Amino acid sequence: MKAFRRRGKTFLARLTQNEAAVLGTLAGELAELVQPLRNQDGEWLPDPAISRLFPDAYRGDADASEEFRHFTQADQASAKAEAAQIVIADLLDADDGWVTVTPGHVDAWLTTLTNLRLVLATRLDADPRAATAAVLDWCGWIQQSLLETVAAA
Repeated sequence: MKAFRRRGKTFLARLTQNEAAVLGTLAGELAELVQPLRNQDGEWLPDPAISRLFPDAYRGDADASEEFRHFTQADQASAKAEAAQIVIADLLDADDGWVTVTPGHVDAWLTTLTNLRLVLATRLDADPRAATAAVLDWCGWIQQSLLETVAAA
């Protein structure tokens, strides 16, 4: 992958087909992970990655956290899934490997990359030497590249 650069009002990065496929797959899995967040009985899914993406709002007060989750979780999950879908759409619209991110999509990219890093880091607790560590670092590099390019604009 080549780092992001500015072209006019948009931001461009060049990804290989494999890189685009990996990022698109991860974004798709993220969108699936956050929908639904509860099982058929309405209970919170016991997935550490879900807990990392939707932490307790009030440490030490399970009831207040559950009430907050009741009123906000669906909207938060929808926003995370929507952001991931925007990234997927941008990847699918790539022209000869060049991915264009419009100013209106920057937040979706940064949100999705942050969420992917949280999920990958949670999964790494099992084995920090796993191949997942390289993907985690790569997602961080993409995020840094986009942030630096946006900040320089």
